[in-house]
Amino acid sequence: MTDSRNAKGAVKGHLLLLIPVAAFLFSVLSVSLLWVVGFKVTGHVKPRFVGNRIFEANIVFACNLVMGLLCLAVMQERRGYGGARFRAVTGSALCTALCFGVMLGLLNNISGKLVLGHAIPSGSSTLLQLATGLLASAVAAPFGEELFFRGLILNWMEERFSFLAAVVLNAVLFGLVHIAAYIGSPLVALDFAFPAVLAVASCRWAMTNKSLWQPVAAHSTYNFTVVVSHYLLSKAAV
Repeated sequence: MTDSRNAKGAVKGHLLLLIPVAAFLFSVLSVSLLWVVGFKVTGHVKPRFVGNRIFEANIVFACNLVMGLLCLAVMQERRGYGGARFRAVTGSALCTALCFGVMLGLLNNISGKLVLGHAIPSGSSTLLQLATGLLASAVAAPFGEELFFRGLILNWMEERFSFLAAVVLNAVLFGLVHIAAYIGSPLVALDFAFPAVLAVASCRWAMTNKSLWQPVAAHSTYNFTVVVSHYLLSKAAV
């Protein structure tokens, strides 16, 4: 009887995991479709849906918010979930993550400028577009993506692979989902490498402290720095 209940619990846990996975796939496919359509219309290096940055930001915000809430619900329901949660960390640990995110974001911008020979187009031409872009990339994306990648997925990998294998697989997967915007452009390698580096640091923090606050802080400041610096440099170049 006990074995039967355990088996049913395991099956239920795997089925519950499919819910945020489906939400994540929907998010990736939706945004990728917008980029593809935008590229057909505008031909930009980082295409936008008919140039509508606000529309894209709303899609990203909604998808990540839903995905994050689903991940939280699954964590509550899964028996024996031992992965990272929103547990308290020290102030110094949080500051380390914030500084890491800023430095990585600046390196992303500098590297992109060296590759292109000019500032990376920000995709935002107004302050309203910048604000909605930041809300999506620096608030919703860190919340949803960290709960998914460093919460559920990393925990699933930890249970099946070694520490190193789990970190590498998680980082590769995280990097791959961030290259859709730059397929066919000189920036594709950078758009894989920097998220992958961010993922390695986030995995280490999540696995060591069993907390998501450092990954979320680093992810948020990284995205914030990238978006704002792209916007300012694009404006300065006009």
